[in-house]
Amino acid sequence: MFNIEGVLYFFNDYYLPEDSLNTSINMVSFKQAGEKGDLIITPGNVADYKYILRDILDVREWVNITVVNYDKFNSTQFIIEATEAGLECRPFSQMPGNLNKPVKEFERRIKSAGIRIERNSLTRWMFSNVLLITNRMGNVSLDRASRSKKIDGIAAMCNSLGGLMDNPVFNFEIN
Repeated sequence: MFNIEGVLYFFNDYYLPEDSLNTSINMVSFKQAGEKGDLIITPGNVADYKYILRDILDVREWVNITVVNYDKFNSTQFIIEATEAGLECRPFSQMPGNLNKPVKEFERRIKSAGIRIERNSLTRWMFSNVLLITNRMGNVSLDRASRSKKIDGIAAMCNSLGGLMDNPVFNFEIN
């Protein structure tokens, strides 16, 4: 995500192990996305975070990456390697109270054209899977209708926005 004069620009890369391509309930969509270049297929049967880190480091060659916000779930080894590679990494809590502000701001910016999102068939599909859930405390968070309905890209964009909103260095204000 880049913040340029108050407009947020989002670019998502999606990765899938090659073996999962043939076993996923979404294999047809994933194969089509791979053929379009919207999904990066990695060798093997597990997520290879070295591919992801390599791509982030390649991007860092032409863009100043100030921080990587991440979900703590299953990320320990990746974050160790990313930190060793010189990236500043900050966890972003997935609790509804923490997601409330960025989810609401993300929705507001979409409605007001304050966000630009790179065209990607998987991102478009994930938007169709997103449900906004309001808990009894009034906090809004993201959910999905079923396990096969992926929303990871949308969640990542909200996490990135939340990290920006929480970082006083950016002097980010909600308009």
